[in-house]
Amino acid sequence: MKYYLSLLVLFLLTLFLGFFTIHFLSDSTEKITSNFDRITVAVDRQDWVTAEKQFSLTKEQWEKYKKWWAIVIDHKEIDNIDTSITRTDQYLRHHNQVLSAGELSVLNQYLKHIPETEKISWKNIF
Repeated sequence: MKYYLSLLVLFLLTLFLGFFTIHFLSDSTEKITSNFDRITVAVDRQDWVTAEKQFSLTKEQWEKYKKWWAIVIDHKEIDNIDTSITRTDQYLRHHNQVLSAGELSVLNQYLKHIPETEKISWKNIF
């Protein structure tokens, strides 16, 4: 009986940690990308000072969560995000409107697809 109870507790703990992880990833993604609309508008208007300020806030948010993300997701994903952040930062500094907007969209996609790929679903299982 103790054996089955231990298995049940272990299963429930694993399930809880899985749901907690998904919630954490989703919540942190929303915080990191919260000012992407402001950055996009600033880039469209070629307001580089605002775009760079807003993007520096995004970088701060990413650095805050990056260590925790490294525990639960593939490091290749983190490398992709770091690379995209570096590119976006340079495009903004050089006032390149087209490349800034494009790379910001790529970064947004990298960040938002991670919680989706980590969710438990039939697609992920099979």
